[in-house]
Parts: sequence; structure tokens; C-alpha cells
Amino acid sequence: MFQPYMNLRRQRNGIFYGWWLTGVAALIMVIGTVPIFQGMTAWFVVLEGHFGWNKTQLSLAFSLTRVEGSVMGPIGGYLVDKLGSRRMVLIGLLILGAGFLAFSRINSLWQFYAAFVIMSVGAGLGSWLPMMTVLNNWFMRRRSTAMAMAMEGFSIGGVMLIPLLVWAIEPDIAGRPGWQATALAIGIAIIIVAFPISRLVRNRPEEYGTYPDGVARGLRSTEIAVGANRAIVEDVEGYTWQQAVRTKEFWMITLAHACSSTVIVTIMVHLGPMLV
Repeated sequence: MFQPYMNLRRQRNGIFYGWWLTGVAALIMVIGTVPIFQGMTAWFVVLEGHFGWNKTQLSLAFSLTRVEGSVMGPIGGYLVDKLGSRRMVLIGLLILGAGFLAFSRINSLWQFYAAFVIMSVGAGLGSWLPMMTVLNNWFMRRRSTAMAMAMEGFSIGGVMLIPLLVWAIEPDIAGRPGWQATALAIGIAIIIVAFPISRLVRNRPEEYGTYPDGVARGLRSTEIAVGANRAIVEDVEGYTWQQAVRTKEFWMITLAHACSSTVIVTIMVHLGPMLV
């Protein structure tokens, strides 16, 4: 095969490919999280009016998805390690898209719960976890900057897309698509873009003739040129996932995250009608 894609086509016109991956990560965050998590209050209002479900029933569904997202962390980490981030983005987005297709066809409460668990699994496996892993692999000195820029996709995407979502699912105005057609369209769109966007993901820079932060293969991996000086980067070995899941601290953090997510979602359910 060609020398790893001609070193990613000479680092995409002189720009380190890790920065392109940062943009890809931001886009995946928009696709994988905004329609379900940022848009939850909009969905709540419409579902409450359409089916007559109360806020407790709605909050239980989203609480289950957040708890599931916390517990799925070890499984997702294992799959990313075994399959690679590129494949996990593809798999996760396909599951997310299928979840939206199922959501568009619900007519009972248990179907609503099942659809949102499926969507939550897809979003967890195909968005934040694999792309943060990618950026962790591609950056060392600028890691926090790259991750912060990628996470902006969640915020900016919410500002841009939620008003459009609210407009589309408004049930009281004739001519609007409605929540079912909108959910169907979102599911189809996610499935269509899953493969091409996953092809932009590159698991590790070493596979393409470079090292984190764009260091050339000829340099030692522990030395990074910084101006006229050299910054020595120590290789610090972290926990493997098998070691992490055996620690009390891991499960305490997981439980705390699940509880905090449940509280936040419950608050959003009850404030949803005032926020939309």
C-alpha cells in the first residue's frame, strides 16, 4: 500500500492532521449528542402533549439512558481498545440512527424507553468516547486545547440546531413536519453520514508516519522540538481498562456521574416547558 496515505497527503496541505480530527470530532459531537441530549426538553414537551405522559414518566426514561451511559463506560472503553475509534464511530452512529427510526414509530411508553436506551447506547459508543480517545492519541502538548475545541461542537451545535428542531416538531402549527417525521429524518440522515464521516477518523498518528503533535518519525517519540529547545515528554503508563474496573475509585466515580446525570435530567424535565 502507499506510504500511509502519503503521510496523510503531506498532513493536509501543511496542517497537522490532528487539527482536522479536532474538527471531525466537533462535527461528530453535534451529530451524536445534540438531537437527543440537547434537544431533550423539546422532545419532552411534544411527547407530553401527544401521549399525555407525565413528567415523572418522561424523566424516568432519560434517567435510565444516563445511568446506562455511565455503566456502559467500561464496555465502550474495551470496544474502542479492541476495534479502534473509527469502527466505533461507525457502529455507534448506526445504532443511534436506528434508535431514532424506532423513536419515530413509538406508540407506547415501553417503546419510548427502549428507543431512548438504544439512542443513548449509540451516542455513547459513537461520539464522545471514541473521539476523545483519538485526540488523546494525536495530541500531547496541545491535548487539552484540542479536546476543548472538539467539545465546543456540543455547545455551538445546540445553539444552531435546537431552534430548528423546536420549529420542526411544533405540533400546533400546520405545515410543520411534526415530531415523528423529524425523528425519522434525523435517523435516516445519521445513518447516511455514518460511513463517510467515520472514514475521516484516524486511530493513531504512528500509523501514518508521524507522532503526537506532528513530530516526524525520525525523532525520538520522547523528544518534541519546541523552538530552539526540546521538551522531554515522559511516558507515563496508565491503567488498563481491566485494572481500572477493579478499583473502588472507578465505580465511585461511575456512580457519582450516574447520580448527577439523573438529577440534572430530572431538573430539565420539569423546567423543560419554560426553556423551550
